[in-house]
Amino acid sequence: SFDISVMPNPATDVIRVSKTAQGAADIRIIDGAGRTVRSLIITDLSLVIDLREFERGIYYIDVQWGNSKKTQRIVLI
Repeated sequence: SFDISVMPNPATDVIRVSKTAQGAADIRIIDGAGRTVRSLIITDLSLVIDLREFERGIYYIDVQWGNSKKTQRIVLI
């Protein structure tokens, strides 16, 4: 099992996604309409993601590690 944290939340320009598990994980950023707007791979325990190109609103950070998945809601202001 693993956990994730996304900070800051609400965010204005960048977020840091951190995970507790070693190894690569897939990250999807999903907009309020359910569309994947960016896909990334996190190989370290944390990753800074620039969100300045995105519209303001609600997004979901979906992290898949092995057979486990965690999702966290963020607000971009």
